Amino acid sequence: MSDRIALQLAEELRHPFLIVSREDLMFLPNKVTEPPVSTYYAEMLAWLEERKDRSLPDCPPGGLGEGFRAQLYEMGRLTLSAAVAWWASRDGEWLELAKRALLKIASWEYWRSPVHLPLPCDLSSGFTALHVGLTYDLLFEELDEKERLAVQEAILKHGTAFIQPETIDRQWWSWAHDGNWSYHTMANIGTATLAIYPERPEVRPAIETAAGHIQRSLDHIHPLGGWREGVSYGMGTLQSARLFVDALAAAGDARLADHPGLQVLPDFFLFTMLAPGRQVYFGDCGVQAGPAPVLYREAALSGRGDLQYVADERRSGGALGILWRDSALRPQPPRFDPPSRYWPQIGWAVLRESWEDPYRLVLATKAGTVSGGHQHPDCGTFLLVAYGKELISEPGVGTYSRGYHRGRSPIKSSRTHNCPIFDGHEQVAREFFGGDIVQFLSQPGYDVVKMELTHAYDYEGLQRWQRYFFLLRPELVVQVDEVSGWTGHYAFRSMPMEFRLHTFGEITLRDFDAVFRREGAVLLVKTLLPPYTPGLGDHSSAYSIGVHEGLETKHPDQKGPVHYLSISTECEKSPTVVVNVFVPGKTLEEAEKKWAMVEVEDRRRRRLELYYEGQTLVLDWGNRRWQLYWNVLEGRIPRLLQATVSGPTT
Repeated sequence: MSDRIALQLAEELRHPFLIVSREDLMFLPNKVTEPPVSTYYAEMLAWLEERKDRSLPDCPPGGLGEGFRAQLYEMGRLTLSAAVAWWASRDGEWLELAKRALLKIASWEYWRSPVHLPLPCDLSSGFTALHVGLTYDLLFEELDEKERLAVQEAILKHGTAFIQPETIDRQWWSWAHDGNWSYHTMANIGTATLAIYPERPEVRPAIETAAGHIQRSLDHIHPLGGWREGVSYGMGTLQSARLFVDALAAAGDARLADHPGLQVLPDFFLFTMLAPGRQVYFGDCGVQAGPAPVLYREAALSGRGDLQYVADERRSGGALGILWRDSALRPQPPRFDPPSRYWPQIGWAVLRESWEDPYRLVLATKAGTVSGGHQHPDCGTFLLVAYGKELISEPGVGTYSRGYHRGRSPIKSSRTHNCPIFDGHEQVAREFFGGDIVQFLSQPGYDVVKMELTHAYDYEGLQRWQRYFFLLRPELVVQVDEVSGWTGHYAFRSMPMEFRLHTFGEITLRDFDAVFRREGAVLLVKTLLPPYTPGLGDHSSAYSIGVHEGLETKHPDQKGPVHYLSISTECEKSPTVVVNVFVPGKTLEEAEKKWAMVEVEDRRRRRLELYYEGQTLVLDWGNRRWQLYWNVLEGRIPRLLQATVSGPTT
């Protein structure tokens, strides 16, 4: 059954009220003269100038045809942008364009993209309804009765009908409480329906149903703000939810306005910045999460200058950015202590060198899941960025197609991610299977992540796979994989393993390591255990270079084949431990100089001690424990303790 909230709405509502009040709109002419809003406004006017004299398109027959969705989205943007331009300038030219576009889109037979058939309502419906509803609210007094009725009927037909109590349960997965579709369709149509509520009181049950579903969806946001579909989906979710919740509050019911889910998502955006303009892009999430005008709204509500700073940096303009930015709020760069964070519910952890310099090292890791919306079979994967360059990357999201969504694209393969292949077996997409972050620790000198990832694979020969990441400050990353294979009665079966590391730069193999090169940055990759040798020998590892041809990826750095380093070895003991060290530098000489400061002691391949910058990382898996123990200690371990210290401490 549908969720429902008995809303307490004001008896009399006066347009405009949805996104901004009439009183605030009176200050808009002054606001658009102040930077950076003046820049956003000039860009919006230039965009409108290019289109004001064009004839507006009609709906293609049956809602079919190439470019249908693009036309629909552009029409929605045109209506709202022209309405905001009219309020800012009171220029009748923009009023005429806004009304003409509004009535034209209201006359379209379809607001649903054929891509999402047989769903009667989809993302296109939600976004179009939102733009129409906001424009209707802003232009209400400039519309005559016939024009108002035409817009009302369009919203009722293309949006409200699908969130009525008697129809909403037929929408299948599009209203899933933990997916972004619920927000984009439910919240946006709810906002548009609220726009016509004063004139059409019969739609109140639809608004109450939308509010109930959005409240339940907000309850699914992790207390720390994680969104498993990724950052761009999380920010889109936040924007649609914020518009609806604000509209409800302006209409008299502010109960959802203080929901903690809305308050924690902005930090997810900040903590998942890899470098200026880049976000963590696991799964289908985009590399460039794009402008997020809703950060302006969140900044104004919370008084947080760091959100204002990032929104300015991202040039988060457009009509919403113009209306939402608070000129009185002072921007300031984000700062957090500790600098790293993890989200246990979605299995993500982002380890950051420091917030002082946005170009310092960032390591993003994912345990996550191998199923669900927008997921890839990439549990255990990671991204490493230093000096603003992605040194260990992934192909990212591919070109959407039927085959892509059914997992047939090579991008949806463990082989194209920074994941191991065990005896030829990749991860498999199974609901409720994947990995978990079982330990996260952030200290001034180091950060640690431990992942349990065994169940990401459906392979009986793999008994255990645990992956550790250590960020030792400054700028040294140690990756540890602990693998146990199949054992029988007094027998152990060896298991070949391949660990892949992808990059969009060049890879060079040297005698005892590999070098990843990007313009302005390099990365030394050194395998400490099993020791790397040019030929595979007694429990050693071998390097080789491979390429992925023809990947239809949307990653902006891909200019050709995607290169990867393959580290091959055997699981010959239980457990077998693989240790890789990543040393970044602006130049190769700088990286080698940093590596020269590292001392490594390997004690019979059952204990490893790594000394760096006054700290000792101890990895100990001997003495019949058959399980990895780690410890990070200040200074060098006295020889008396070198055989006895084990186990993590804080």
